[in-house]
Amino acid sequence: MNKIFTLVIALVLLSISIVNAQKNNPFKDFKDGIVITLTNDTLVGKINNKSFYNNSRVCEFLNSNGEKIDYTPSDIAAFQFINGKYYIAAELDGKKVFLEYLIKGKLNVYYLQDKKRKDNYFTSSDSIAIHQLKHNTSTVTKDGTVRVKNQKLFINQLNYFTRDYPALSTSINKINEPNHKDLIKIAKQYHEYTCKDGSACVVFEKTEKRKILIGLSVSGNRLVRELEDYDFKSSYFMYNASIHFQQFRKSEKFFVGIGVNAAGDGSIESQRFLGKMIQGNVQIPLSFSYFTLKNGLTPTFSYSFDLNSFLLLQNIQAGIRYQKRNFSIHATAGVNTVNLIGLYNSQVNVGVFYQLNRN
Repeated sequence: MNKIFTLVIALVLLSISIVNAQKNNPFKDFKDGIVITLTNDTLVGKINNKSFYNNSRVCEFLNSNGEKIDYTPSDIAAFQFINGKYYIAAELDGKKVFLEYLIKGKLNVYYLQDKKRKDNYFTSSDSIAIHQLKHNTSTVTKDGTVRVKNQKLFINQLNYFTRDYPALSTSINKINEPNHKDLIKIAKQYHEYTCKDGSACVVFEKTEKRKILIGLSVSGNRLVRELEDYDFKSSYFMYNASIHFQQFRKSEKFFVGIGVNAAGDGSIESQRFLGKMIQGNVQIPLSFSYFTLKNGLTPTFSYSFDLNSFLLLQNIQAGIRYQKRNFSIHATAGVNTVNLIGLYNSQVNVGVFYQLNRN
């Protein structure tokens, strides 16, 4: 067994062991936060930063004594991560949930992700209770033509909530469907109009910054099959530059990236073996990665396909990453395949990454 393939197995096993170790650490995703009780007392501790859907169901709180307490929306009034997400308990159709504040003030906007990962938005004011902003789409077939009917019921709802500022109707009518950016913008414009006396109408506003990573890496590749009809080196290097964008609306651990791979000496003939699917010795990988942005050692997993070979070449990797502030080092191992069926080489990759906007 060659050295590269041995390293592949070692790194994959190491990443799996780290995942298992983190599973045994129930507090790995806890962040500093506060809980507001039903009597308006403030409890300081740590809160489990789960998915948007799970955060809407229960608040897992770790108090100063190290005791873990699960609070439901019936148990507390609100909870908030320090410098982060802010949830309030509310009742919707007879069921209590935690709604995430997008903006809190005279006009409040809330967000809820349901079990099917569908985005739902709500609003309220000092005089009007919480209402869901309704938006429905349906297909209508007429004369053999299928059309999508877009029912923007939320337009009238927003216009009613902001009826004392009719000029805002122009901006509201331009919204195609409810979303974070447009609803926060409308609420801020409304507050600017209603708070001309200089009072602080906005108590809380969620600020969203997509985390972006740029990186340089090098990989050692080793063909896993013997080919007598081709004259090329069985081992070669590839050099990569990439940029990765956090998909925080889906998961804070999910990243989509794009990059360029330049092959070193010995790789051109090996690409010819793959049916001349690559022009020259350059790949353009579109990647989907899963890892946690936090200091220390954490596992990382990724899948990518090469746009330059019309999606025929794929790469699957697993490994570890070590982060210190904005910098991180990734050490991964994996395999390259053709259509996820034909295994043609093993790969070990080492890269250095920099996070552009940590805070």
